[in-house]
Amino acid sequence: MSLLFGLYSTISPTSICSVETSFNPTLGSWYNIVVTYDGSSSVSGIKIYINGVSKTLSTVSNTLSTTIVASSKEFNIGTRDNN
Repeated sequence: MSLLFGLYSTISPTSICSVETSFNPTLGSWYNIVVTYDGSSSVSGIKIYINGVSKTLSTVSNTLSTTIVASSKEFNIGTRDNN
């Protein structure tokens, strides 16, 4: 199983910055998951920590070339199949 994190532009649907890491949760266990992003428009600016441990990331897409800031759009945490 993997954990995917992505930033998507509301201006250009092909402008995406996303990474994934392996994550095999145990049923009934709680996890502290933290994602940081430095605003660099690059996957190198994304970090994922699970229970305080920095995870090794794999690049899924690194084509973010436009802003991800849009005050009139929704901010979503947790989606499935781009919905």
